[in-house]
Amino acid sequence: MKKNTLFLVLMLWISGLSQAVAQAVRYTFVPTDYVSTDNSRAPQDRFSYTDESFTIHATGQNNVAFMMGSASNGKYYVTGADRWFVVKGSNVKTGSTDTYLWWSGGTNNSSQVAPDHIVSNGGQTYFIWNMTNGNALFSWFDPESEKMVQTDNGRGIIMAMGMTAASSSGGTVHDVNYYSDLDIAIDYRFLMSALGITDEALAEQMRTRLTAIIDEAEALLISRQAPAEAKAALQTAINAAKDVRDAINNDNYATVPDNIATLQEAISTYYAESRTVSWEFTDDGLLAHWDELNVRVRFINDSTVRVTKYIGDESRVEKSLVITAAPEAVQPVTKGETGGIVYLATEKVRVEYNLAEALVSVLRHNGESLISEIKADLTEKADGPNAAYQLKQVFRLEEGEQMYGFGQLQNGRLSARGLSTRMIQDNRSIYIPYLYSSKRYAIYWDN
Repeated sequence: MKKNTLFLVLMLWISGLSQAVAQAVRYTFVPTDYVSTDNSRAPQDRFSYTDESFTIHATGQNNVAFMMGSASNGKYYVTGADRWFVVKGSNVKTGSTDTYLWWSGGTNNSSQVAPDHIVSNGGQTYFIWNMTNGNALFSWFDPESEKMVQTDNGRGIIMAMGMTAASSSGGTVHDVNYYSDLDIAIDYRFLMSALGITDEALAEQMRTRLTAIIDEAEALLISRQAPAEAKAALQTAINAAKDVRDAINNDNYATVPDNIATLQEAISTYYAESRTVSWEFTDDGLLAHWDELNVRVRFINDSTVRVTKYIGDESRVEKSLVITAAPEAVQPVTKGETGGIVYLATEKVRVEYNLAEALVSVLRHNGESLISEIKADLTEKADGPNAAYQLKQVFRLEEGEQMYGFGQLQNGRLSARGLSTRMIQDNRSIYIPYLYSSKRYAIYWDN
């Protein structure tokens, strides 16, 4: 390794599953995200676009074909509630072999999947797939997931499908989207009957969700101490939420997500005002506590930093199988705290710890930013019969920065930026959680 290269080891101890989460925005339909699948069906010059739709001037079976490709890698995410994949078209046929979905979520099952439902309304046709129906094409979709980033998994295609034009003028696509039951009720109410969605079920669903958030808020008042003003503010939000819950009916349930968001914001505010935060410098770095989370920063040498995050007794943190060398005797040349940021630095690397958020940033000694956490959560989640935690950790990369590594992957890619992958070994993929940046630093995710 070059002498001017910095090495960062992140050790986050959990027992259970871990997942890297890419930065993305909630999916929304943008017509120009969709392009030609191939020249034999409909070349790109047969596409025309407006702000709200696109038309493919092609005839022949399934030749109104389009895809979302690698240009949209990591751009969007969908949630576990968005179980309905809906495509709205006009001037397209509705026969049993006229529309097929070939790719979904960067997955292709060597098959073509017809829609579960086809509904015509107002001169337009709605092709609908239930992504929880067990079809292998939707193996990427997890109803329990908070966020699923859409990528091509190194295969060049995120989503692809073909419809059949009803006339020589081609077919028009007005929507390609992922909808929850509530979204269907709000945007396409006439589809509810075909999809088995009822107002009664949605009202009960909203009532159950709001009750769960209310229970969480009430438990916080008991389990966490805070100033009287903070307690009063959260109690006021709880009382307002209870009033809303008691009034939920078939006519007003669509507004409940706004009430849920309001109560969740009040909970977040209470958390921020009731947290227990402490820290101390140690002989080899820093030890900080943020509620039940502990963060230890150690200098292995003057250019290598090891960050360990754990819950509970540090003696339960398993010994690393990778980091075996004894740390050198490194004394920080500067250290201190200012504006809620604790910092310590050697002659080559500087570490900053955000007291309010328990997040770590690493910089060169001259202040050049290398990498920063923007989220790191340890959430209780059973691993079969075992008590465990699920880790979600997000880092900020600079524009244009490339990341290399991850091991031996058969995906044809050099840079791992924008890649969404589940790090499970198989006979074609050997995962090594080591990444090297084009900015000349490296990360070993020792998890």
